[in-house]
Amino acid sequence: MIKRLFFFIVLVLLSAAGWGQTWVPNGTVHTIIPDGAGGIYIGGEFTAVGGQSRVSIARINADGSLHPFFATVDGTIRSMSISGGKLYIGGDFKNVNWVSRKHIASFDLATGTLTDWAPEVDFPGATGNNRVYSILATTDRLYVGGQFTQVNGQSRTNLVSFDITGATPTLTGWAPNPDLNGTIFSLVEAEGKLYVGGAFNQIAGQSRLRLVSFDVTTGTPALTDWSLQDIGYIQTLWASDGILYASGEFSKINGQNRQRLASFDITGSTPTLTTWTASANSRVLSFTKIGSRIYIGGIFTQIAGQNRQRLASFDISTGTPVLTDWNPISDYVVYSLATDGSRLFGGGGFNVVAGQSKPWLFGFDYDVLPVSFGNVQAEVVGNALSVQFTTLKEENNSYFEIEASANGKDFTKVGTMVSKAKEGNSDMALEYNFTLSLNGTMLSGLTALMPLLAVFAWGVGKRRRMALPVLLLTVACTWLITGCKKQGVEVNASGSRIYVRIAQVDKDGTKSYSKVVVANTNNN
Repeated sequence: MIKRLFFFIVLVLLSAAGWGQTWVPNGTVHTIIPDGAGGIYIGGEFTAVGGQSRVSIARINADGSLHPFFATVDGTIRSMSISGGKLYIGGDFKNVNWVSRKHIASFDLATGTLTDWAPEVDFPGATGNNRVYSILATTDRLYVGGQFTQVNGQSRTNLVSFDITGATPTLTGWAPNPDLNGTIFSLVEAEGKLYVGGAFNQIAGQSRLRLVSFDVTTGTPALTDWSLQDIGYIQTLWASDGILYASGEFSKINGQNRQRLASFDITGSTPTLTTWTASANSRVLSFTKIGSRIYIGGIFTQIAGQNRQRLASFDISTGTPVLTDWNPISDYVVYSLATDGSRLFGGGGFNVVAGQSKPWLFGFDYDVLPVSFGNVQAEVVGNALSVQFTTLKEENNSYFEIEASANGKDFTKVGTMVSKAKEGNSDMALEYNFTLSLNGTMLSGLTALMPLLAVFAWGVGKRRRMALPVLLLTVACTWLITGCKKQGVEVNASGSRIYVRIAQVDKDGTKSYSKVVVANTNNN
């Protein structure tokens, strides 16, 4: 009890003081990405974080402390993406860790080391224009967009892809080649399509203005028939729940008024412009989502007819986004927003956010969710997973789902807990405890029986009357065993790392998440 009280007091003090004061960089942050363990990677143009040397890239732990991960990049990092245990970066640099890496590079997430992959993105003869603006890693491809004319000595203009299924990424034959001045600024994959935004007038040999989609379900991306008119250049793309959000310098799309901000329904065969008309008086540069709200950052000072200084949020629970009262005010540009599910992080060129000194990087820890999570802890004791968490505030809360994962990315619900708050609302700290018996040993034993089941099915199956029942029994057992394994519930107390997060579910079904924690394995 004393230990829990200590953690709670520390957490409240951290919340009051501002999360992670030791994380402050000394220069602009252009991009942020969650690290999968409750912390974040930041990239930009700085040389120190928290007073310690970190050149253009750093990793910050879930508690706000600086991670030992160290790399030195000799130029600005503008985009980052994670896939297959690798962190990919793109930007203006030419060297990473004092070795040649022209504009893109990758790190091994497990070790934090620079990989041997040494691609070269070039624009021969250009002065100051050669850069990568957007980098997107999917399960099997790495897409790179920017302003360049060669990759690894081969002709590729502004857009390229690598196959990342092997040990080292390999350049693919895909060459959509937008026009030379058609810089690619943003890439996003959703609903089986790769969406590409920029300043181009043609791409893949076809006349297309600034925003296109490629079908990526058939292997090599194929340009679709979708075509827009009357649209200026696209700066940022972001997709969630079947909606594609686009921002940039435009005032019309297909003859309809859309001032720098628009959205498309992408659930059908062809994207359709929605009725959302939240005009912005300057550019929107970033999007993210927590629960039923989307958060945006940029250069704007007015949006949807209201004053909002470079930060704003929209409630999307009713379909069409509605501007909320959240108004923290940033004194300068916000380039990037990201979330670990419960906290909102932002990077840019600002010094003050919400009236507090937050140079270049901020974190809102508890004030953006209907439930404010306090301490979240997990440990393996014997053959059981024990989870303890505290809520500091609850609004409209119904229940919690306890989720576990073996890789920190793919989570499975392993239990539920009803809110202790009266009618789902509370302004006082509430403590929750959850215990799950781990069944990894049992499943491992069942897996060992598979060869015996197969032999049994082969022998008994020779009798024609028994063939179908035995086949069905074998298939059912196989499904049960492998299915459980895929759910990741079989983690045992003596091996796998166990990641845990808490999903909070509102009375209307909306979910938000706590930070991700790694279970302590005291009995190893």
